[in-house]
Amino acid sequence: MKRRLFLAILGALLLLVVFSYGWVPLRTSQDDWWHLKTGAWIVEHSSLPVYDIFTYTGADTVWYNHEWLSQVIFWLIYEHCGGLFGLLTFKAFWVALTFAGVAWLSWRRCGVWVVALVVAWLAAEISRRGIYVRPPLFSYALFALYLGLFDAWKRSRLSGWVLAAVTVPLMILWANLHGMYLLGIVVCGAYCCGEFVEWCWRRRKGETLPLRRVLFLCGLGVGFVLAACVNPYGWKLFFLGSKFMNDPYLSKVISEMQVSPFFLVKTSAGWSFIPGFFACWFTAALFVALLLWKRRLPSVADLLLSLFFLYQGLMHWRLLVLFGIAISGPLSWLIVQSLPRSESGRRRVLGAIGVVGGVLAMSMMTLVGEPPPQTFLRRNILLSHGETMDAASYPEAVVRFIERADLPDNMFSPLNYCGYFMWRLAPEKHKLFTDNRFDIWGSKWWLEHEVILSASEKSENVLGKSWHELLDEHGVNFLVLNRDSQLHERLATDASHGGSDWAHIYYWIPPGEPVAGHGFSIWLRSNGIVDRSALVAKSLELFREENPGRPLPSVVE
Repeated sequence: MKRRLFLAILGALLLLVVFSYGWVPLRTSQDDWWHLKTGAWIVEHSSLPVYDIFTYTGADTVWYNHEWLSQVIFWLIYEHCGGLFGLLTFKAFWVALTFAGVAWLSWRRCGVWVVALVVAWLAAEISRRGIYVRPPLFSYALFALYLGLFDAWKRSRLSGWVLAAVTVPLMILWANLHGMYLLGIVVCGAYCCGEFVEWCWRRRKGETLPLRRVLFLCGLGVGFVLAACVNPYGWKLFFLGSKFMNDPYLSKVISEMQVSPFFLVKTSAGWSFIPGFFACWFTAALFVALLLWKRRLPSVADLLLSLFFLYQGLMHWRLLVLFGIAISGPLSWLIVQSLPRSESGRRRVLGAIGVVGGVLAMSMMTLVGEPPPQTFLRRNILLSHGETMDAASYPEAVVRFIERADLPDNMFSPLNYCGYFMWRLAPEKHKLFTDNRFDIWGSKWWLEHEVILSASEKSENVLGKSWHELLDEHGVNFLVLNRDSQLHERLATDASHGGSDWAHIYYWIPPGEPVAGHGFSIWLRSNGIVDRSALVAKSLELFREENPGRPLPSVVE
């Protein structure tokens, strides 16, 4: 009875912590917004956009939207279930359900609930930096489900026909939800390779076994490929990732492709501890240590998948979620295999694992903040009070000004805030210069964006064009710039010397920031715009109305 009560308390506690990781206001995340806006557009038009609808530079670019079904689901939840609050609550429940499934799958692998629960929490802790209202949410759950189904088949708890009957239709669904449907093919391929290696090993030992299990998985893999083609774009979905995976420029800037930082980082102020990355390095070290000690796993497929996603997670930090999910089952098995043989020793160790895991989980939720004092509990409380987004992270005042000022078409805005600008402005009011959907653009518009934002001259960049030439080429009429960007500083310097072709008409400082700190400024082209003087006057009047007592933009460059 005491044991069951302990497990119930531990399970409820860890589930609460995982729910807390997902139930937080939006902060800095941008892609959530344009996914919502795309879903709204699809529902409104009852069709998929053929060409890009959000940018004027890419208006003639064909858009293969591999996430359309997820976007529709997000929009319908937003529209009918309480707006952003309802959507964030759905995300938290989905995340909790996903890692509850990871715990169940881990228990099926190791047979000990304490270990399964703590390892599932570790997986969630590893993943918390990758939990957003984005289509990968569905891929994480489906990935865990595929791992569980193939493991059940491997251990003869599921027939091949049932495996195929469940996973092939799910592959059709997955290919319309998100581009990570390739994970299902990876899982099938790993089990196929594992079966072949085990067949070769047994044959070497003199056993004569048929190859039917290998052939079955080969056929199932072909079925997955064909099922994945059942989407609006067919086989073309298989090649979308090549635009950014093989791009020499984007490989240095896309966060998904960056190495996971160590949890101890040396800065000018000394050594800093990054709590969010401690769990991944601890789990990786624990897994490798136990694997070297025991020198075995239940199957070759376990070894292949564990090592593959261990590498992918440490080399690409946005893939840490996949690493946490993939390693949960094998790690749980290794931990149980390493427990003391005596019943009393086993109970003591399991009790310690449960207590330490529970205490650490509650500490990560209530005490540790990144950045301080933004603990998950504090953010949970903010959301419970109706604060669905961090006001300092999204330039709502800037967008409101743009809407009221009736600025001309062809705006330029920083890439890192494109999602929110798309949500509020595009395509009805203002299309963007570009955004971070690199699976559509590759690095083409990103390079031009960087040249402009850095105020680079033609001799200083690979394009051989200066920032002002690119602005003229694309007919950009107003700029929304970070106040700490090089282009803003260049325009401010030119304006102070009376030689600027751009007029400073607006600025916004985030709450709590000094005037000289972060924020945004809007610059209007000084030539080629009809009634420019009237537009400047209107803009300054709006600024006075919204910011009484603050210096005018022309004074604060």
